[in-house]
Amino acid sequence: MTSVLLISDTERVQRIFQTLEGEGMLKLHTASTLPSGEAQITASPCDFTFVQSRISGFSGDILLRHLEKMLHKGAALVLLAGDAEDAEQARKHGRQSVDLTLADDLLAQTLLAVVTGAPIPQQGAIEAPAATKPAAAKKEAEPSPAPAPPPSRAADPQASPFEEAMQHAAANVAPIKSSLLEVEERVEIGKGGAGTGTAPSSPLPPAEQPVRPDDFYAGETLLEAMRRAEKKKSRRPYLLIVPALVLVAIPFISYTVGKKSPVNIEIAPAVKPAAPQTAKPAPPPASAAQKEAPPPPTAAKPAAKRGAERLPPVLEGTKPDPQYGKTHPGWERYLGLRAEYKLFRENNLYKALQVVPVAGGTISDDLFRRILREFGGADDYRVESSEKKGGYLVEQCSTKGNTALTIYRNQNNRKMKGFVVYYR
Repeated sequence: MTSVLLISDTERVQRIFQTLEGEGMLKLHTASTLPSGEAQITASPCDFTFVQSRISGFSGDILLRHLEKMLHKGAALVLLAGDAEDAEQARKHGRQSVDLTLADDLLAQTLLAVVTGAPIPQQGAIEAPAATKPAAAKKEAEPSPAPAPPPSRAADPQASPFEEAMQHAAANVAPIKSSLLEVEERVEIGKGGAGTGTAPSSPLPPAEQPVRPDDFYAGETLLEAMRRAEKKKSRRPYLLIVPALVLVAIPFISYTVGKKSPVNIEIAPAVKPAAPQTAKPAPPPASAAQKEAPPPPTAAKPAAKRGAERLPPVLEGTKPDPQYGKTHPGWERYLGLRAEYKLFRENNLYKALQVVPVAGGTISDDLFRRILREFGGADDYRVESSEKKGGYLVEQCSTKGNTALTIYRNQNNRKMKGFVVYYR
């Protein structure tokens, strides 16, 4: 009989696996925490290992990497995903995932298919007959058949239940009619005559104002209006060039005439300083403005921090446990007077820190704030969700940085019994 190890702290998931064991489909071994699951794998590995995402506050990515180091090569490891993000992490690791949001009956059938190797039941197969009615109504209403969805999505064997639901929703979207995209080429604007029954769309400009380039007459095509506007644009530069030439020529003619006439000898010095002040000093400000125009280059934003490079100062004075790392690859354990600390290390970066008080104790707020600041790089946090599990109140929290929290509190007095800080 196939042996299965379940690492989950959810009562619903445990009940479904126990039902399959009662039917004689598998031999079940249960662990409600990650450390107890590690001990079970070390003692006697099973044929299949099912691990629930977010257990003990760790993401699916960290759980899969940690368990892959402990399991032998080729062992079956399945992630019980709570959302699409966890399912995508399992796919990146080349591992199979099961959607925990499925109904109990469909979830039990899916788990049994994974263990026995049978085809996995599809959630969309139940909804297919209901979706045919609106499709038939569309065929009667529209003369042209609706385009069929791409076959690659419907036949994808590795698609998760989340992607299948999105594919069914996309298949029911009606295409846009091509008749709605037609645009009238010729535009006519009424002049308010007696024979027309519609009022002009915009008031006519006054007679003393020039006609704008975007104005056009009744019965005139868009191409004709553009050509007429282009002809008017070609005349406008002359209106600016001619006055400029006149302004430049006046000082030059005055200077030349004054040089030839003996009467204007005393006026010539007054004209000479005026020319440099108006004509020559003007270019320097223009060139200076062009040099100052380009804005300074902006500095590139620093990349998000992926982990801590060294141990936090709060661990000074604690005692390391070298034997723990031999049985738990990637983990380091440090023992203190008030609590014990477990750190997960990967690629020379500390990705997670788990803090558990000594037997019967609690974690003070000062110790919690210090670890959050030194290891997580945050001074505050926000509670995203909370739920009751195994006698504890479990809070999922986030910070303004790249870290997140999972806090375990006593249900009665809400004192902190443990927490995990990890990088996302």
